[in-house]
Amino acid sequence: MLLELEWTQQIVTDEIMKYKELLDEGIITKEEFFVKEEELLRKIAKKKSNSWFRKSHPFITSK
Repeated sequence: MLLELEWTQQIVTDEIMKYKELLDEGIITKEEFFVKEEELLRKIAKKKSNSWFRKSHPFITSK
């Protein structure tokens, strides 16, 4: 489960960096960047909360 979270964090970090490059090149606006960044960071938060929930409730299996 930890590896899945680390993998997700790396993917999200890579995606944010790609969007930062687009911002720096003027292809997207700051607003577009911040919307996408927030969306991606929510994925990490969701994975973390799901991971904690599964550890706290081991009788619940993931789908």
